[in-house]
Amino acid sequence: MKKRLLALLLCGVMAFGISACGGGTSSNSGGSGEEKVYVKESEFDELFTNPDQFKGKYVFLTGQLLDAPEKNGNTVTLQAWYDTKNYSQNFIVYTNETDESFSSNDYIIVDGIVDGELKGENYFGEEVTAPLITDAKVTKSTYKDVVAPTVSEISPNATAEQKGFTVSVEKVEYSDVETRVYMTVANNTNESISFGAYDIKILLDNKQINIDNASSSMYDGNYPELSYDIAAGASTSGVLVFPIIEQGKDFQIIVPDIFSDNYEEEFSDMKIDISTK
Repeated sequence: MKKRLLALLLCGVMAFGISACGGGTSSNSGGSGEEKVYVKESEFDELFTNPDQFKGKYVFLTGQLLDAPEKNGNTVTLQAWYDTKNYSQNFIVYTNETDESFSSNDYIIVDGIVDGELKGENYFGEEVTAPLITDAKVTKSTYKDVVAPTVSEISPNATAEQKGFTVSVEKVEYSDVETRVYMTVANNTNESISFGAYDIKILLDNKQINIDNASSSMYDGNYPELSYDIAAGASTSGVLVFPIIEQGKDFQIIVPDIFSDNYEEEFSDMKIDISTK
């Protein structure tokens, strides 16, 4: 949070009159019948360093809003970070093609025209610059699709059961920053059961992989969480976040520390085999 506040102060071009800091409201470089030429992802670093070099080209960007949008007539102005992890590479968007309402910290997808460099001042009075994207189509997105988009997924529908306690894995999503395991745990006994929801492990190639409790997804992802304590006859579903694992390899999920309020009932660790075939 401190890092985010510092970034806001250092690069905060908006929200006080950003539209008056330079740049046009519309470049109209992509006239009817003209082929759209997009900035390549490999050129993004250069785009944020020298936006004027790409003026007139189209760009497809994702990001997170720094602040609430400003509206001037039919034009909505937004400022977003492209690098959401480091709160850097901010850009400005002018759009009148949106029916959605946006709030600070929303994740967005932008498709528009680079209109060069926009200059302004941060909260210290220092000059800062950012690419200006005009004639933009802006849609609201999610943390997962912007920060950790799925590159592949499997639906193993694997289940393990022990004395009425059932663990099911419905889906596994692989991304370039994390692995997400979608799990449902059901207690079909007559007593409450607790289990080690935060200590679930993956076993892959004889290596133990723990839940990534340091991942930003644990706080910003808004993924549903497993409850570690389940009442009799109830169930819980959630998403477990692990570090990146190799795709295409079978693995095992281990659910430890299962205890029933019926102290005479003993449980061993649950093991669920996940086939990627």
